[in-house]
Amino acid sequence: MIPYAFGPIGGGDESPQDRSRGVSLLFAGPAPEQPGTSDGDWLVDLRLDQLISQVTSGRDSYQLTPLLRSRLPTPGAVRYRQEVCRDFERSEVADAWRTFGHQLAATRARLDRADRTRHKWERALWHLEAVLHYVQAVEGLSVALHPSGFSSAGLLAVQDYLRAYQESSEFSGLAREGRGAAAELGAIRYSVKVAGNRVSVGRLVGEPDLSEEVTEAFRRFQQDASEGREFDLIRPEWLDPVELRILDRVARLFPEPFTHLEQFCARAPQFRHPVIVELDREAQFYLAYLDFLAPLREAGLPTCYPEMVGPGAPIMAESTYDLVLARKLVDLDQPIVVNDLGFTGPERILVVSGPNQGGKTTFAVTVGQVFHLAALGLPVAGARARIPVCDAVLTHFGRTEELGDLQGRLEADLAALAQIFSRATDRSIVILNETFGSASLQDARSLGRRTLERLVAIGVRGVYVTFIDELAEMGPAMVSMVSTVDPEDPAERTFKLQRRPPDGLAYALAIAHKYGLTRDQLLERLRA
Repeated sequence: MIPYAFGPIGGGDESPQDRSRGVSLLFAGPAPEQPGTSDGDWLVDLRLDQLISQVTSGRDSYQLTPLLRSRLPTPGAVRYRQEVCRDFERSEVADAWRTFGHQLAATRARLDRADRTRHKWERALWHLEAVLHYVQAVEGLSVALHPSGFSSAGLLAVQDYLRAYQESSEFSGLAREGRGAAAELGAIRYSVKVAGNRVSVGRLVGEPDLSEEVTEAFRRFQQDASEGREFDLIRPEWLDPVELRILDRVARLFPEPFTHLEQFCARAPQFRHPVIVELDREAQFYLAYLDFLAPLREAGLPTCYPEMVGPGAPIMAESTYDLVLARKLVDLDQPIVVNDLGFTGPERILVVSGPNQGGKTTFAVTVGQVFHLAALGLPVAGARARIPVCDAVLTHFGRTEELGDLQGRLEADLAALAQIFSRATDRSIVILNETFGSASLQDARSLGRRTLERLVAIGVRGVYVTFIDELAEMGPAMVSMVSTVDPEDPAERTFKLQRRPPDGLAYALAIAHKYGLTRDQLLERLRA
């Protein structure tokens, strides 16, 4: 048995974590503090709660939600992450990290088995298997990344870290000892004889070893070979009482390798390096989001990495769309309508008006999604985009009153706006949808004007969806956007928004005619 040569994490000589402090796929420096889980209604208003749920589906153990909620503070931090994400779009890089993730998942599964069994040797065997899968994960990732030729600072730093970690006494000793213990156990040969209810175990002496022939005979019946079982010392199911008794007898027949196994497990109770575990989580951040985008890209919808600009620069996004709605429509094989957005010069607020059910709210949602995802360093919906880093995305969407609600809708609108005014800065994005819908026309006009004046004074950029289209003509800070209809059939919405002066047309008569509700249609029904 090779003498023990590695120490616990953080012990002994300087660790790779010390030499490569700050190595991360997500952050160029220390990770910024992440907000709490109750941070207003913006996630729901912008359908980001649905997007996050779809992105993280099947990856609950990685706890990706906080990462998908937390925007980065600077353009440099965003560009760092964009570069890494671009590298993850290369199949060889993504495949390397997927394999790494599968191996670490196998490690976790075996540690869980070890924790849940009371049998001494079964627990030790599960623990040893966990170590071997962990070692294979680290070594396999390092080999797979070596010839990749990526350019992002994040992956280059990880590549250097993996090389240093593998050379450390901590990892090299773990790998050497673990493989030595596995080799000793793998060399054991014993026989099992069954006579009625009696089972006897002995050394294999002068008898043929049929294990390879049996394994080969049943190989074709194997259900799942995706994980690979080259390190598995026991079968994946729990051992039954008879098998545990056999294991005890084998341990007594061959005490030396089992003593070495016990000593090894005692010396390596917590062998997973926290940096390695965190790198797996960070890789899943990119893989999960790119998996979410894949069906949209296959359907021909554009996505892009925004150019990150500073304060005062023109802002735009071409051919953008609501990602959540697009996923639903792609699954239903229905077309997706794209729109453009932009701010230049003194423009601050997109005032969106037009007929009901014309795509105004979806456009507002889309704008919020673009700004949030751009600040995560991820691709956004659109053919091209130029976006500043925002410090907050603040929203208020009109809600209906509920019985038992002691606060009226208008009062709730005003309270929400007060919160927004107190938090907003000139780097914030504000999305207001159908605010003051419960007020009289005169009050809604007056309150809307004051709201827009306050937002412009703060310097925010944002969207104001309203039925009072004259608010779009308040001054150069306002950009009028109007949802359009089919000119041949005004009852049909195109869901396209255009930058043009408001026309005040709601096309209510066309809708009433479509559903047989005009005055003449109703009178005709009464006479029939």
